[in-house]
Amino acid sequence: METKFIEGQLPEGYRCDFDCYLFNEPKNLAIQSLSGWHTFHALRSEKKTSRARVHFHVDDGAALSPFKNPFGSYEFSDAMELKEMFEFIKWVEDQLKAKHVKRIEIKSYPSLYNSRCSSILHTFLFNLGYRVRNAELSACIQVNPTSLFQIMSSWEKRKVGQIKKTSLRFATVPVSKVKEVFEFISSCREEKKQKLSLTYPQMKTVCDNFPEHFRLFGVYDNNALAAASISILVNKTILYNFYSAHAKQYDALSPVVRLMEGIYEFCQTEKIRIIDLGTSALHDRPNFGLLDFKLNLGAAPTEKLTFEKTLS
Repeated sequence: METKFIEGQLPEGYRCDFDCYLFNEPKNLAIQSLSGWHTFHALRSEKKTSRARVHFHVDDGAALSPFKNPFGSYEFSDAMELKEMFEFIKWVEDQLKAKHVKRIEIKSYPSLYNSRCSSILHTFLFNLGYRVRNAELSACIQVNPTSLFQIMSSWEKRKVGQIKKTSLRFATVPVSKVKEVFEFISSCREEKKQKLSLTYPQMKTVCDNFPEHFRLFGVYDNNALAAASISILVNKTILYNFYSAHAKQYDALSPVVRLMEGIYEFCQTEKIRIIDLGTSALHDRPNFGLLDFKLNLGAAPTEKLTFEKTLS
């Protein structure tokens, strides 16, 4: 049975043969933009599955994947043959070219999300003449039966020891308190003269559409937040630590260390295999202080590449 390439939404009765990334779900695309989207699937009719999909937002001769989200790019089933993967990428490019697209931009997910598919995709994009427009370092903690404490640096272990002597406690926070947690994180960033990338109404729109994907965590000093995180389930096995911060008055204790320890234990229970701590950049260059902090927590560095191609 041959794989059929189509443009358009997944036909009724079909399902994706891979664990879909939230940022590529149709309802999420509509939050980025209500129009301009072109979706492509690789279908197998005998099992009514899609073995690959990608979405591009097309405007003024440019095709972007994603339009506004942290990443877009191609998603593939592990069952898809390499030749079909290559042919699908080339076919999609031809479809975009027929729409008078002059430039394609693809921001891929951190490589550790799916090392096999990342290696194949990146190689095929290079083979087809794409170049790396931007290279970022993400930091991901790989969750396993080992405690986070065991893989932390000695400095962070000291912080854990100090926190244990205080009244600070970790807790999961109900999604109904997203406004409270968002405002706390925003105020912490303002103390450091930093701004969040989203306003609360923008965050609320995403949360209202995908409440089952949001996970909130806090470290409390009695009943007051000392540190907090707004995290998003990218899929069943990947948790993206979208925003986190601690109040300036707790700088000496670094309660984010306890926060991450609690999130890691939560992920162990929920069988989540990766905690994505995001990229670490300042003015388009690596923010080495922040990156070192994430690595000291036990994270591993992983590339996050944005590809570009100009079509003739």
